[in-house]
Amino acid sequence: MSALSTLKILKAQGYRDTQPRRMVLAALEKAKKPLSPYAIHQWIKARGWTTDIVTVHRILGLLETHALVHRHDRGEAFSLCPSPGSGGHHLSLRCTDCGSSSELHADGLCGSAKSLAKKVGFTPLSHLSELLGRCASCSR
Repeated sequence: MSALSTLKILKAQGYRDTQPRRMVLAALEKAKKPLSPYAIHQWIKARGWTTDIVTVHRILGLLETHALVHRHDRGEAFSLCPSPGSGGHHLSLRCTDCGSSSELHADGLCGSAKSLAKKVGFTPLSHLSELLGRCASCSR
């Protein structure tokens, strides 16, 4: 998913196209791995742009509410969703060597985890499925 496509989705839902949103989305789009709000803020400052960390958090919250970004690393980092609005579940693949991250999407991907949770009376509100390992480049 590109930053421009994400902005179009927000605009279709009645949100304005603002410079701070463009900056946050640009940082996420350029990143090869999930970024923390502070890393996004530093990326923006390094390019001579200005916004405050509260705005970065607010934008990430909006994007997460609309399933346009995913949280990683126990909620400390974010990445753009490659297929927003699609049903099913997303599986994050993260390389422990280089830190790169990619996603797979498939219906029923996390069905077993949900079923197991229900068997013990647990009602999941959200989930993050992540596999840690080595990417193709680092495995060579």
